[in-house]
Amino acid sequence: MKKVVSIIISVFMIAAMFAGCGSKDGATFTAVGVENTKNSSSINCNGALSNELSEAFKKTGNTLTVVEIDGDPYPVGNPVIAEYDVGSSSDNKASRNKMYTQMAVKTVNEDAIPKTPEIDMLKALTVLSRSVNSLTHGSEKATKRIVLCANLLSTTGKINFVDSTLYFDAENYIEYLANELPDLNGINVTWIVTGTEGEQESLNNSDISKLEDFYRNLIEKAGGIVKFIEENNGGEGEIDKSGWPDVTVVDVRKDSYKGSKNLDVTLDDTTLFKSDSTEWLNEEKATAKLESLVDVINDGECNIVIAGSTAATDSSEEQHVTFSKKRADKVMNKLISLGADASKLKAVGIGKSYSRYRVKDTGEFNTEENHKQNRVVFIVSEDTDKAQYFLEVAEKFPNINK
Repeated sequence: MKKVVSIIISVFMIAAMFAGCGSKDGATFTAVGVENTKNSSSINCNGALSNELSEAFKKTGNTLTVVEIDGDPYPVGNPVIAEYDVGSSSDNKASRNKMYTQMAVKTVNEDAIPKTPEIDMLKALTVLSRSVNSLTHGSEKATKRIVLCANLLSTTGKINFVDSTLYFDAENYIEYLANELPDLNGINVTWIVTGTEGEQESLNNSDISKLEDFYRNLIEKAGGIVKFIEENNGGEGEIDKSGWPDVTVVDVRKDSYKGSKNLDVTLDDTTLFKSDSTEWLNEEKATAKLESLVDVINDGECNIVIAGSTAATDSSEEQHVTFSKKRADKVMNKLISLGADASKLKAVGIGKSYSRYRVKDTGEFNTEENHKQNRVVFIVSEDTDKAQYFLEVAEKFPNINK
């Protein structure tokens, strides 16, 4: 009898052991990086971040940790682990999900305080990736996520926009960082782009697009996938930042784009066209944006390449290139009508036939968010590597890009 009981107990122990492994394999592990600093807008815990936190606690075993992003990013508080009773009602689960979300918000609001001057974004990505990878150690099937609430600026470390300025060659910069990249393999990154505050001037749309492209290429090179969400509103209430460490101001050019040797602007579908159309979505907004480029085009020494891009669909390569060329032509013609020197402008279509500067939007990455980031028109100085790459792609379709 004792032998039978012993066998039964052993079976239950083994089953419990496997159940524990299985729960970790199916769990989601999230590291949230928040940039609470002098020159960053306060974190809006009722906006996009709230949705991400709620999503993070959907299942038993899901774990979330918080990292403060300053000059020396560090983990704050204790990890929050979701636990739901088997067979509990949907109301009970919703109530517990809300509780876990509020626990995470409390950590963000009360514990994520800067200790070190400046912002080191590369180190932040490294600390966040190490946090997620350590939580999922030994589990091949766990889901790994990073959520960032930050304004894209970095003022110290290997990514330093104070010393290098915002107007850098992104491709060369990423090559320079090649040996410093964190391990982001298998990690999905959601970057909630927050505003600036204090002495830091707001970034214009062109700078935001350029920095998003830079970080996207960097994160993908490190093995991750990223999507950006722009958060227009900061948190509620005043925060006393008088005792917080200083952050050096990064120089930002005005919307006229003067003072920059090269032009590198990405116009997205919210600025330009209706879906699957060459009709302006908001012609007044598009006109204002393009009008701000006219002087720098005319005063600059370089010619300008206007490259139309599309999201991936089932249509042929030629159809994609033709459609994107029509959009590029419309942008070029609008610039000319606003006074830009037509002899300096060249419009090409590259459709979906390029890989650099593009978000993956096929197969498992076939999402509307990824498609949206590829429905763009690039306006780039011809003597840049980026423009030369677009021209090389365009040359593969000589009958369209005449």
